[in-house]
Amino acid sequence: MLKADLARVTALASDDEATRVAAAATLAALPPRYFLSHDIDKKRLPPGWLAAMAAAWRDTSSANVRTWVAQAVALSRAWPCDPVMPLLLEFLDIDGDYLQSVAIFVLERTSRQPESRDRLLALHRHRDPQVRGALAARLAWMVQGEGLDYAVAAPVMRAFLRDASGTVRHDAVMMAEQHVDRLGPEDAELLLDVVNLDSGAGRVRTQQLLDALAARRPDCAPANFAPRTPRLRSDGMYTTDVTELDHAGRWVTVRCLRFFDDGRVHGFGTDEAPVDLPKLMPHRTHDIAQGTVRREGATLSFTLRSVDYTGHIDGSTIAFTSVDRATGLETQAEYAYTFIDWNAPPPPAPATPAVPTKKPRGKAAAPLPFERLRPESLRIADAAKWYLLMVPRLPLLVSDLPDDQQRFERAWFLKNEMRATAARSLYDPSLKGRLLAAMALPDASEMLRSMSPADALRALATVTPGERRAFPGTVGEAIGLTYHGRDGVFVMTEQGWQRQ
Repeated sequence: MLKADLARVTALASDDEATRVAAAATLAALPPRYFLSHDIDKKRLPPGWLAAMAAAWRDTSSANVRTWVAQAVALSRAWPCDPVMPLLLEFLDIDGDYLQSVAIFVLERTSRQPESRDRLLALHRHRDPQVRGALAARLAWMVQGEGLDYAVAAPVMRAFLRDASGTVRHDAVMMAEQHVDRLGPEDAELLLDVVNLDSGAGRVRTQQLLDALAARRPDCAPANFAPRTPRLRSDGMYTTDVTELDHAGRWVTVRCLRFFDDGRVHGFGTDEAPVDLPKLMPHRTHDIAQGTVRREGATLSFTLRSVDYTGHIDGSTIAFTSVDRATGLETQAEYAYTFIDWNAPPPPAPATPAVPTKKPRGKAAAPLPFERLRPESLRIADAAKWYLLMVPRLPLLVSDLPDDQQRFERAWFLKNEMRATAARSLYDPSLKGRLLAAMALPDASEMLRSMSPADALRALATVTPGERRAFPGTVGEAIGLTYHGRDGVFVMTEQGWQRQ
Protein backbone atom coordinates (compact mmCIF):
# COMPACT_ATOMS: atom_id res chain seq x y z
CA MET A 1 0.00 0.00 0.00
CA LEU A 2 1.48 3.35 -1.03
CA LYS A 3 1.58 6.31 1.33
CA ALA A 4 -0.58 8.21 -1.16
CA ASP A 5 -3.24 5.49 -1.01
CA LEU A 6 -3.17 5.51 2.79
CA ALA A 7 -3.68 9.27 2.76
CA ARG A 8 -6.59 8.99 0.32
CA VAL A 9 -8.56 6.36 2.23
CA THR A 10 -7.82 8.09 5.55
CA ALA A 11 -9.11 11.39 4.16
CA LEU A 12 -12.23 9.56 3.00
CA ALA A 13 -13.06 8.92 6.67
CA SER A 14 -12.79 12.60 7.58
CA ASP A 15 -15.66 14.40 9.32
CA ASP A 16 -15.25 17.29 6.86
CA GLU A 17 -17.41 16.96 3.72
CA ALA A 18 -15.02 18.93 1.49
CA THR A 19 -12.14 16.66 2.47
CA ARG A 20 -14.23 13.55 1.80
CA VAL A 21 -15.38 14.82 -1.61
CA ALA A 22 -11.82 15.68 -2.65
CA ALA A 23 -10.55 12.26 -1.57
CA ALA A 24 -13.34 10.46 -3.47
CA ALA A 25 -12.63 12.52 -6.60
CA THR A 26 -8.94 11.58 -6.39
CA LEU A 27 -9.77 7.89 -6.03
CA ALA A 28 -12.27 8.00 -8.90
CA ALA A 29 -9.60 9.47 -11.18
CA LEU A 30 -7.35 6.41 -10.76
CA PRO A 31 -7.37 3.80 -13.57
CA PRO A 32 -9.90 0.96 -13.02
CA ARG A 33 -7.14 -1.61 -12.55
CA TYR A 34 -5.07 0.46 -10.17
CA PHE A 35 -5.99 -1.52 -7.07
CA LEU A 36 -5.02 -4.85 -8.66
CA SER A 37 -1.42 -3.88 -7.93
CA HIS A 38 -1.96 -1.43 -5.03
CA ASP A 39 -3.81 -3.20 -2.22
CA ILE A 40 -5.26 -1.39 0.77
CA ASP A 41 -3.34 -2.84 3.73
CA LYS A 42 -5.73 -2.99 6.68
CA LYS A 43 -2.77 -3.26 9.09
CA ARG A 44 -1.68 0.27 8.18
CA LEU A 45 -5.08 1.90 8.60
CA PRO A 46 -5.45 4.10 11.70
CA PRO A 47 -7.45 2.85 14.73
CA GLY A 48 -11.16 3.62 14.43
CA TRP A 49 -11.00 3.92 10.63
CA LEU A 50 -13.96 1.57 10.02
CA ALA A 51 -16.18 3.40 12.50
CA ALA A 52 -15.21 6.72 10.90
CA MET A 53 -16.08 5.31 7.46
CA ALA A 54 -19.51 4.31 8.76
CA ALA A 55 -20.02 7.86 10.03
CA ALA A 56 -18.90 9.28 6.67
CA TRP A 57 -21.39 7.00 4.88
CA ARG A 58 -24.25 8.33 7.00
CA ASP A 59 -23.21 12.00 6.94
CA THR A 60 -22.23 12.56 3.30
CA SER A 61 -24.57 13.87 0.63
CA SER A 62 -22.19 12.84 -2.18
CA ALA A 63 -22.92 9.68 -4.19
CA ASN A 64 -19.24 9.53 -5.14
CA VAL A 65 -18.16 9.55 -1.49
CA ARG A 66 -20.59 6.71 -0.74
CA THR A 67 -19.25 4.72 -3.68
CA TRP A 68 -15.70 5.04 -2.40
CA VAL A 69 -16.55 4.42 1.23
CA ALA A 70 -18.05 1.07 0.19
CA GLN A 71 -15.17 0.34 -2.18
CA ALA A 72 -12.44 1.21 0.34
CA VAL A 73 -14.04 -0.89 3.08
CA ALA A 74 -14.35 -3.83 0.66
CA LEU A 75 -10.76 -3.49 -0.59
CA SER A 76 -9.41 -3.34 2.95
CA ARG A 77 -10.87 -6.85 3.55
CA ALA A 78 -11.27 -5.87 7.20
CA TRP A 79 -13.91 -7.59 9.28
CA PRO A 80 -16.51 -4.85 9.84
CA CYS A 81 -17.02 -3.40 13.27
CA ASP A 82 -20.47 -3.08 14.83
CA PRO A 83 -21.22 0.37 13.31
CA VAL A 84 -20.43 -0.98 9.82
CA MET A 85 -22.35 -4.28 9.92
CA PRO A 86 -25.83 -2.71 9.49
CA LEU A 87 -24.54 -0.76 6.48
CA LEU A 88 -23.18 -3.70 4.49
CA LEU A 89 -26.43 -4.42 2.63
CA GLU A 90 -26.73 -0.68 1.86
CA PHE A 91 -23.33 -0.93 0.14
CA LEU A 92 -25.05 -2.97 -2.58
CA ASP A 93 -27.08 0.09 -3.58
CA ILE A 94 -24.10 2.05 -4.91
CA ASP A 95 -23.83 2.33 -8.68
CA GLY A 96 -20.19 3.04 -9.42
CA ASP A 97 -17.07 1.28 -10.64
CA TYR A 98 -15.73 -1.76 -8.77
CA LEU A 99 -19.21 -2.86 -7.60
CA GLN A 100 -18.21 -6.52 -8.07
CA SER A 101 -15.60 -6.40 -5.28
CA VAL A 102 -18.13 -4.69 -2.98
CA ALA A 103 -20.72 -7.39 -3.74
CA ILE A 104 -18.25 -10.20 -3.01
CA PHE A 105 -17.24 -8.52 0.26
CA VAL A 106 -20.85 -8.12 1.38
CA LEU A 107 -21.79 -11.65 0.34
CA GLU A 108 -18.93 -13.19 2.29
CA ARG A 109 -19.88 -11.36 5.47
CA THR A 110 -23.68 -11.54 5.41
CA SER A 111 -24.58 -14.80 3.64
CA ARG A 112 -24.83 -16.66 6.96
CA GLN A 113 -27.41 -14.20 8.28
CA PRO A 114 -30.96 -15.46 7.45
CA GLU A 115 -32.38 -11.92 7.60
CA SER A 116 -30.10 -10.76 4.78
CA ARG A 117 -30.68 -13.60 2.31
CA ASP A 118 -33.71 -12.08 0.56
CA ARG A 119 -31.71 -8.94 -0.15
CA LEU A 120 -28.76 -10.97 -1.41
CA LEU A 121 -30.85 -13.30 -3.58
CA ALA A 122 -32.40 -10.27 -5.27
CA LEU A 123 -28.97 -9.62 -6.81
CA HIS A 124 -29.70 -12.34 -9.39
CA ARG A 125 -31.59 -9.62 -11.29
CA HIS A 126 -28.70 -7.15 -11.17
CA ARG A 127 -27.72 -5.77 -14.59
CA ASP A 128 -23.96 -6.21 -13.95
CA PRO A 129 -22.94 -9.78 -14.93
CA GLN A 130 -19.96 -9.60 -12.59
CA VAL A 131 -22.29 -9.01 -9.64
CA ARG A 132 -24.54 -11.89 -10.76
CA GLY A 133 -21.45 -14.06 -11.11
CA ALA A 134 -20.31 -13.17 -7.59
CA LEU A 135 -23.72 -14.19 -6.25
CA ALA A 136 -23.81 -17.42 -8.29
CA ALA A 137 -20.38 -18.46 -7.04
CA ARG A 138 -21.34 -17.68 -3.45
CA LEU A 139 -24.64 -19.56 -3.69
CA ALA A 140 -22.88 -22.57 -5.20
CA TRP A 141 -20.61 -22.61 -2.16
CA MET A 142 -23.52 -22.09 0.24
CA VAL A 143 -25.51 -24.96 -1.29
CA GLN A 144 -22.52 -27.26 -1.01
CA GLY A 145 -21.11 -26.11 2.32
CA GLU A 146 -24.10 -24.87 4.27
CA GLY A 147 -27.00 -26.85 2.81
CA LEU A 148 -29.02 -23.86 1.62
CA ASP A 149 -32.66 -24.92 1.31
CA TYR A 150 -33.50 -26.10 -2.22
CA ALA A 151 -36.82 -24.24 -2.25
CA VAL A 152 -34.87 -21.01 -1.75
CA ALA A 153 -32.07 -21.82 -4.18
CA ALA A 154 -34.07 -23.35 -7.08
CA PRO A 155 -35.64 -20.16 -8.57
CA VAL A 156 -32.29 -18.36 -8.51
CA MET A 157 -30.50 -21.41 -9.93
CA ARG A 158 -32.95 -21.56 -12.85
CA ALA A 159 -32.55 -17.86 -13.52
CA PHE A 160 -28.77 -18.33 -13.62
CA LEU A 161 -29.07 -21.29 -16.03
CA ARG A 162 -30.71 -18.82 -18.45
CA ASP A 163 -28.08 -16.13 -17.81
CA ALA A 164 -26.21 -14.55 -20.70
CA SER A 165 -22.87 -14.94 -18.89
CA GLY A 166 -21.16 -18.30 -19.28
CA THR A 167 -19.45 -17.94 -15.90
CA VAL A 168 -22.81 -17.48 -14.18
CA ARG A 169 -24.24 -20.51 -16.02
CA HIS A 170 -21.26 -22.61 -14.94
CA ASP A 171 -21.87 -21.79 -11.27
CA ALA A 172 -25.57 -22.56 -11.72
CA VAL A 173 -24.65 -26.01 -13.05
CA MET A 174 -22.54 -26.52 -9.92
CA MET A 175 -25.60 -25.63 -7.83
CA ALA A 176 -27.76 -28.07 -9.81
CA GLU A 177 -25.24 -30.87 -9.22
CA GLN A 178 -25.91 -30.58 -5.48
CA HIS A 179 -29.64 -31.27 -6.08
CA VAL A 180 -29.58 -33.79 -8.92
CA ASP A 181 -32.14 -35.96 -7.09
CA ARG A 182 -34.61 -33.05 -7.03
CA LEU A 183 -34.26 -31.84 -10.63
CA GLY A 184 -37.13 -32.32 -13.06
CA PRO A 185 -38.04 -31.84 -16.75
CA GLU A 186 -38.00 -28.02 -16.41
CA ASP A 187 -34.40 -28.21 -15.21
CA ALA A 188 -33.48 -30.71 -17.92
CA GLU A 189 -34.70 -28.30 -20.60
CA LEU A 190 -32.60 -25.51 -19.13
CA LEU A 191 -29.54 -27.76 -18.99
CA LEU A 192 -30.05 -28.67 -22.66
CA ASP A 193 -30.00 -24.97 -23.45
CA VAL A 194 -26.74 -24.61 -21.53
CA VAL A 195 -25.20 -27.44 -23.59
CA ASN A 196 -26.34 -25.61 -26.72
CA LEU A 197 -24.79 -22.32 -25.56
CA ASP A 198 -21.49 -23.42 -24.04
CA SER A 199 -18.31 -24.95 -25.39
CA GLY A 200 -15.40 -26.85 -23.91
CA ALA A 201 -15.36 -27.87 -20.24
CA GLY A 202 -18.66 -26.11 -19.47
CA ARG A 203 -20.50 -28.19 -22.03
CA VAL A 204 -18.87 -31.44 -20.85
CA ARG A 205 -19.82 -30.81 -17.22
CA THR A 206 -23.42 -29.96 -18.11
CA GLN A 207 -23.73 -33.00 -20.35
CA GLN A 208 -22.48 -35.22 -17.54
CA LEU A 209 -25.14 -33.78 -15.24
CA LEU A 210 -27.82 -34.38 -17.89
CA ASP A 211 -26.69 -38.01 -18.25
CA ALA A 212 -26.88 -38.50 -14.48
CA LEU A 213 -30.35 -36.93 -14.40
CA ALA A 214 -31.63 -39.05 -17.30
CA ALA A 215 -30.39 -42.21 -15.54
CA ARG A 216 -32.51 -41.30 -12.51
CA ARG A 217 -35.58 -39.98 -14.35
CA PRO A 218 -36.45 -41.30 -17.84
CA ASP A 219 -38.76 -38.31 -18.44
CA CYS A 220 -35.65 -36.07 -18.28
CA ALA A 221 -33.84 -37.87 -21.13
CA PRO A 222 -32.85 -35.51 -24.01
CA ALA A 223 -34.91 -37.60 -26.48
CA ASN A 224 -38.08 -36.27 -24.81
CA PHE A 225 -37.32 -32.67 -25.81
CA ALA A 226 -37.20 -30.81 -29.11
CA PRO A 227 -33.69 -30.58 -30.63
CA ARG A 228 -31.88 -27.29 -29.97
CA THR A 229 -30.94 -25.07 -32.88
CA PRO A 230 -27.48 -23.56 -32.33
CA ARG A 231 -27.97 -20.02 -31.09
CA LEU A 232 -26.32 -17.00 -32.67
CA ARG A 233 -25.88 -14.56 -29.79
CA SER A 234 -26.90 -10.91 -30.22
CA ASP A 235 -26.47 -9.95 -26.55
CA GLY A 236 -22.70 -9.70 -26.81
CA MET A 237 -19.85 -10.02 -29.28
CA TYR A 238 -17.66 -12.65 -30.91
CA THR A 239 -13.91 -11.89 -30.91
CA THR A 240 -10.65 -13.45 -32.07
CA ASP A 241 -7.02 -12.47 -31.53
CA VAL A 242 -5.14 -11.25 -34.60
CA THR A 243 -1.96 -9.36 -35.46
CA GLU A 244 -2.57 -7.39 -38.64
CA LEU A 245 -3.26 -4.03 -40.22
CA ASP A 246 -6.81 -3.20 -41.27
CA HIS A 247 -7.66 -1.69 -44.64
CA ALA A 248 -7.06 1.84 -43.27
CA GLY A 249 -3.59 1.01 -41.92
CA ARG A 250 -4.63 0.76 -38.27
CA TRP A 251 -3.02 -1.89 -36.10
CA VAL A 252 -5.49 -4.59 -35.02
CA THR A 253 -4.98 -7.11 -32.20
CA VAL A 254 -8.66 -8.07 -31.70
CA ARG A 255 -11.19 -8.59 -34.50
CA CYS A 256 -14.85 -8.31 -33.49
CA LEU A 257 -18.21 -9.39 -34.88
CA ARG A 258 -21.52 -8.20 -33.49
CA PHE A 259 -24.78 -9.79 -34.65
CA PHE A 260 -28.26 -8.25 -34.46
CA ASP A 261 -31.67 -9.90 -34.19
CA ASP A 262 -32.72 -8.41 -37.54
CA GLY A 263 -29.93 -10.24 -39.42
CA ARG A 264 -27.33 -7.50 -39.58
CA VAL A 265 -23.70 -8.05 -38.65
CA HIS A 266 -21.02 -5.46 -37.84
CA GLY A 267 -17.31 -6.21 -38.07
CA PHE A 268 -14.35 -4.10 -36.95
CA GLY A 269 -10.89 -4.36 -35.44
CA THR A 270 -9.35 -2.74 -32.38
CA ASP A 271 -6.11 -2.72 -30.42
CA GLU A 272 -7.93 -2.93 -27.08
CA ALA A 273 -7.55 -5.96 -24.82
CA PRO A 274 -10.62 -8.26 -24.75
CA VAL A 275 -11.29 -7.40 -21.11
CA ASP A 276 -11.80 -3.76 -22.11
CA LEU A 277 -14.26 -4.49 -24.93
CA PRO A 278 -17.43 -3.96 -22.86
CA LYS A 279 -16.46 -0.33 -22.26
CA LEU A 280 -15.04 0.18 -25.74
CA MET A 281 -17.67 -1.30 -28.02
CA PRO A 282 -20.81 0.79 -27.27
CA HIS A 283 -19.03 3.76 -28.85
CA ARG A 284 -18.90 4.10 -32.61
CA THR A 285 -15.22 5.01 -32.65
CA HIS A 286 -14.15 2.38 -35.15
CA ASP A 287 -14.46 1.92 -38.89
CA ILE A 288 -17.35 -0.55 -38.97
CA ALA A 289 -18.05 -2.89 -41.89
CA GLN A 290 -21.68 -4.00 -42.23
CA GLY A 291 -23.29 -7.04 -43.82
CA THR A 292 -26.36 -9.30 -43.76
CA VAL A 293 -26.28 -12.83 -42.34
CA ARG A 294 -27.53 -15.83 -44.33
CA ARG A 295 -28.13 -18.84 -42.11
CA GLU A 296 -29.06 -22.50 -42.38
CA GLY A 297 -28.99 -24.46 -39.12
CA ALA A 298 -25.56 -24.16 -37.54
CA THR A 299 -24.01 -22.65 -40.68
CA LEU A 300 -23.96 -18.93 -41.43
CA SER A 301 -22.38 -16.75 -44.07
CA PHE A 302 -22.04 -13.05 -44.85
CA THR A 303 -19.79 -10.57 -46.62
CA LEU A 304 -17.97 -7.64 -45.01
CA ARG A 305 -16.47 -5.34 -47.61
CA SER A 306 -14.64 -7.72 -49.99
CA VAL A 307 -14.26 -10.59 -47.51
CA ASP A 308 -16.66 -13.57 -47.57
CA TYR A 309 -17.22 -15.32 -44.23
CA THR A 310 -18.57 -18.84 -43.72
CA GLY A 311 -18.91 -20.12 -40.17
CA HIS A 312 -20.17 -23.02 -38.08
CA ILE A 313 -21.71 -22.33 -34.64
CA ASP A 314 -20.54 -24.65 -31.88
CA GLY A 315 -21.88 -23.50 -28.53
CA SER A 316 -20.19 -20.23 -27.58
CA THR A 317 -17.69 -20.30 -30.45
CA ILE A 318 -17.92 -19.91 -34.23
CA ALA A 319 -15.27 -21.41 -36.52
CA PHE A 320 -14.96 -19.10 -39.55
CA THR A 321 -13.32 -19.49 -42.93
CA SER A 322 -12.87 -16.11 -44.63
CA VAL A 323 -11.84 -15.50 -48.24
CA ASP A 324 -10.63 -12.10 -49.45
CA ARG A 325 -12.03 -11.58 -52.96
CA ALA A 326 -9.28 -9.11 -53.86
CA THR A 327 -6.31 -11.34 -52.99
CA GLY A 328 -7.81 -14.82 -52.80
CA LEU A 329 -6.29 -15.23 -49.32
CA GLU A 330 -8.13 -17.79 -47.21
CA THR A 331 -8.01 -17.61 -43.39
CA GLN A 332 -9.39 -19.79 -40.60
CA ALA A 333 -10.17 -18.33 -37.18
CA GLU A 334 -12.26 -19.26 -34.15
CA TYR A 335 -14.34 -16.45 -32.64
CA ALA A 336 -15.31 -16.73 -28.96
CA TYR A 337 -18.45 -15.18 -27.52
CA THR A 338 -18.22 -12.42 -24.88
CA PHE A 339 -21.27 -11.05 -23.09
CA ILE A 340 -21.58 -7.25 -23.22
CA ASP A 341 -24.17 -5.14 -21.48
CA TRP A 342 -25.17 -2.91 -24.39
CA ASN A 343 -27.47 -0.88 -22.13
CA ALA A 344 -24.68 0.10 -19.74
CA PRO A 345 -23.97 3.85 -19.70
CA PRO A 346 -20.90 4.86 -21.70
CA PRO A 347 -17.72 5.61 -19.75
CA PRO A 348 -17.14 9.32 -19.09
CA ALA A 349 -15.01 11.15 -21.61
CA PRO A 350 -11.53 11.99 -20.29
CA ALA A 351 -11.22 15.55 -19.07
CA THR A 352 -9.32 17.87 -21.41
CA PRO A 353 -6.80 20.09 -19.61
CA ALA A 354 -7.42 23.79 -20.06
CA VAL A 355 -3.71 24.42 -20.78
CA PRO A 356 -1.70 21.86 -22.80
CA THR A 357 1.16 20.38 -20.78
CA LYS A 358 3.52 20.35 -23.72
CA LYS A 359 3.48 22.44 -26.87
CA PRO A 360 4.05 20.44 -30.08
CA ARG A 361 6.94 21.71 -32.14
CA GLY A 362 8.16 21.30 -35.70
CA LYS A 363 6.98 18.34 -37.76
CA ALA A 364 5.58 16.63 -34.67
CA ALA A 365 2.73 19.15 -34.78
CA ALA A 366 1.41 17.56 -38.01
CA PRO A 367 -0.99 14.63 -37.42
CA LEU A 368 0.49 11.21 -38.05
CA PRO A 369 -1.09 9.18 -40.88
CA PHE A 370 -1.17 6.07 -38.67
CA GLU A 371 -2.39 5.27 -35.18
CA ARG A 372 0.22 4.81 -32.47
CA LEU A 373 0.36 1.47 -30.71
CA ARG A 374 -0.60 1.45 -27.05
CA PRO A 375 2.47 1.53 -24.76
CA GLU A 376 3.46 -1.77 -23.14
CA SER A 377 0.90 -3.77 -25.12
CA LEU A 378 2.80 -6.14 -27.45
CA ARG A 379 5.34 -8.94 -27.52
CA ILE A 380 8.46 -8.42 -29.63
CA ALA A 381 7.07 -10.66 -32.39
CA ASP A 382 3.89 -8.55 -32.67
CA ALA A 383 5.77 -5.25 -32.59
CA ALA A 384 8.07 -6.60 -35.31
CA LYS A 385 5.13 -7.55 -37.51
CA TRP A 386 3.65 -4.05 -37.19
CA TYR A 387 6.95 -2.33 -37.99
CA LEU A 388 7.82 -4.59 -40.92
CA LEU A 389 4.36 -4.00 -42.42
CA MET A 390 4.36 -0.24 -41.90
CA VAL A 391 7.78 0.67 -43.30
CA PRO A 392 6.96 -0.38 -46.91
CA ARG A 393 3.87 1.87 -46.70
CA LEU A 394 6.00 5.03 -46.40
CA PRO A 395 5.72 6.05 -50.11
CA LEU A 396 1.93 5.76 -49.87
CA LEU A 397 1.80 7.82 -46.67
CA VAL A 398 3.67 10.75 -48.26
CA SER A 399 2.24 10.53 -51.78
CA ASP A 400 0.17 13.72 -51.33
CA LEU A 401 3.29 15.96 -51.05
CA PRO A 402 4.30 17.91 -54.18
CA ASP A 403 7.96 16.87 -54.77
CA ASP A 404 10.45 14.10 -54.01
CA GLN A 405 12.48 16.19 -51.57
CA GLN A 406 9.46 16.90 -49.32
CA ARG A 407 8.28 13.31 -49.60
CA PHE A 408 11.67 11.99 -48.46
CA GLU A 409 11.91 14.43 -45.52
CA ARG A 410 8.43 13.55 -44.31
CA ALA A 411 9.06 9.81 -44.77
CA TRP A 412 12.28 10.05 -42.76
CA PHE A 413 10.37 11.70 -39.91
CA LEU A 414 7.57 9.10 -40.10
CA LYS A 415 10.01 6.19 -40.02
CA ASN A 416 11.57 7.64 -36.89
CA GLU A 417 8.07 7.82 -35.33
CA MET A 418 7.45 4.20 -36.33
CA ARG A 419 10.68 3.14 -34.58
CA ALA A 420 9.63 4.96 -31.41
CA THR A 421 6.10 3.58 -31.53
CA ALA A 422 7.31 -0.02 -31.97
CA ALA A 423 9.82 0.37 -29.11
CA ARG A 424 7.28 1.90 -26.71
CA SER A 425 4.75 -0.85 -27.47
CA LEU A 426 6.90 -3.61 -25.94
CA TYR A 427 5.64 -5.18 -22.73
CA ASP A 428 9.12 -4.91 -21.26
CA PRO A 429 10.23 -1.23 -21.51
CA SER A 430 13.82 -2.21 -20.67
CA LEU A 431 14.11 -3.50 -24.26
CA LYS A 432 13.23 -0.10 -25.74
CA GLY A 433 16.74 1.37 -25.86
CA ARG A 434 18.23 -1.86 -27.17
CA LEU A 435 15.68 -1.97 -29.97
CA LEU A 436 16.18 1.68 -31.01
CA ALA A 437 19.95 1.20 -31.07
CA ALA A 438 19.62 -1.86 -33.30
CA MET A 439 17.29 0.03 -35.69
CA ALA A 440 19.36 3.20 -36.03
CA LEU A 441 18.07 5.51 -38.76
CA PRO A 442 20.48 6.36 -41.58
CA ASP A 443 21.60 9.97 -41.70
CA ALA A 444 19.24 11.86 -44.03
CA SER A 445 21.89 14.23 -45.40
CA GLU A 446 24.26 11.32 -46.13
CA MET A 447 21.50 9.56 -48.05
CA LEU A 448 20.77 12.64 -50.15
CA ARG A 449 24.49 13.15 -50.94
CA SER A 450 24.78 9.64 -52.37
CA MET A 451 21.42 9.30 -54.17
CA SER A 452 18.45 11.25 -55.50
CA PRO A 453 15.49 12.03 -53.20
CA ALA A 454 13.34 9.47 -55.05
CA ASP A 455 15.98 6.74 -54.61
CA ALA A 456 16.50 7.78 -50.98
CA LEU A 457 12.76 7.38 -50.35
CA ARG A 458 12.80 3.90 -51.89
CA ALA A 459 15.78 2.95 -49.72
CA LEU A 460 14.05 4.32 -46.64
CA ALA A 461 10.94 2.22 -47.38
CA THR A 462 13.00 -0.97 -47.75
CA VAL A 463 13.35 -3.04 -44.60
CA THR A 464 17.04 -3.85 -44.17
CA PRO A 465 18.42 -7.15 -42.82
CA GLY A 466 19.65 -5.21 -39.80
CA GLU A 467 16.13 -4.02 -39.05
CA ARG A 468 14.79 -7.56 -39.29
CA ARG A 469 17.48 -8.78 -36.88
CA ALA A 470 16.59 -5.98 -34.45
CA PHE A 471 13.53 -7.96 -33.35
CA PRO A 472 15.18 -10.94 -31.63
CA GLY A 473 12.11 -13.14 -31.15
CA THR A 474 12.23 -14.34 -27.57
CA VAL A 475 15.73 -13.01 -26.86
CA GLY A 476 15.24 -10.76 -23.84
CA GLU A 477 11.78 -12.28 -23.34
CA ALA A 478 12.84 -15.70 -22.03
CA ILE A 479 10.27 -18.21 -20.79
CA GLY A 480 9.62 -17.61 -17.09
CA LEU A 481 10.73 -13.97 -17.15
CA THR A 482 8.50 -11.74 -15.00
CA TYR A 483 7.72 -8.10 -15.58
CA HIS A 484 5.85 -5.63 -13.34
CA GLY A 485 3.76 -3.58 -15.80
CA ARG A 486 1.19 -0.83 -15.49
CA ASP A 487 -1.68 -3.33 -15.25
CA GLY A 488 -0.11 -5.93 -12.97
CA VAL A 489 2.57 -8.63 -12.99
CA PHE A 490 3.20 -10.51 -16.26
CA VAL A 491 5.15 -13.70 -16.92
CA MET A 492 6.54 -14.86 -20.29
CA THR A 493 5.06 -18.20 -21.42
CA GLU A 494 5.28 -20.14 -24.64
CA GLN A 495 2.13 -18.26 -25.74
CA GLY A 496 3.64 -14.85 -24.91
CA TRP A 497 3.21 -12.49 -21.97
CA GLN A 498 0.40 -13.57 -19.62
CA ARG A 499 -0.93 -11.78 -16.53
CA GLN A 500 -0.26 -13.68 -13.28
